[in-house]
Amino acid sequence: ASRQPLAALGFEENRHYVAFDHPQQLQQKVDYYLQHSSEAADIINAAYQRVTQQHMLHHRVVDLLEGGMV
Repeated sequence: ASRQPLAALGFEENRHYVAFDHPQQLQQKVDYYLQHSSEAADIINAAYQRVTQQHMLHHRVVDLLEGGMV
């Protein structure tokens, strides 16, 4: 799956989200983050901050009113 749409929104892989390319890799990453919960929490918190600071409904409304892209 392409990760470009997330990058275009300012999300960074392994900072704001964790991606995988196949089911086995998904299982490996799940196992890893179950054993490294503080790293998982860091990613969750970084994603939450990015969304609440830049991607809430009021941000999209401002973008629309200013003629920007959503």
